Amino acid sequence: MATAVVDLDTAPWQALATASGDSGPMGAYRCAGRYSDYLVEKAYARSSHRSLHQRQQEQRRKLARHRRDSEIVGHKGAAPRTEARIARKFYADRAQRVSTRRQTQDDRRLEALASTEVRRPRSYDLQLRLTEPAPRTGMAVSALVSRRTRAPCTGHGRRHGRGAPAGHRRHWERQVHASDLDG
Repeated sequence: MATAVVDLDTAPWQALATASGDSGPMGAYRCAGRYSDYLVEKAYARSSHRSLHQRQQEQRRKLARHRRDSEIVGHKGAAPRTEARIARKFYADRAQRVSTRRQTQDDRRLEALASTEVRRPRSYDLQLRLTEPAPRTGMAVSALVSRRTRAPCTGHGRRHGRGAPAGHRRHWERQVHASDLDG
């Protein structure tokens, strides 16, 4: 009677640990319970991993979009202020500071997200639908025929099979089936 189930496929649990800040490697996952409890825990870990990855990717896209939009401060179609030269420079410098600050903050957020980002979950939905082979009648015979030649090899002064390199030996193999034996 088993007292625990040990799973060596720890990807879902490793992803959840990475997201919580624990980056240490996980060798195996132990479930002390019935096999049905293990299956429930594994399904929950997989769904949590999948939703966590989706949330992180959405957050990453949102931050990248915000960073890109932060390059322009103000309205795109708005004309520049009609002020004296010193005032124009003041507004331009202020817009540049705002843009740089926003980009720096977004860069920091992206770095923090990258430190706890999880890998894309594997797809476990593999299904093979193979057709049943048609029944066949008859007999199949398989034979292996091997023949070695003893022709001299130029450059070696030796005959094949006696100390010659393995690449210089010739072997023929042939499969013989019942259909070949019919006269």
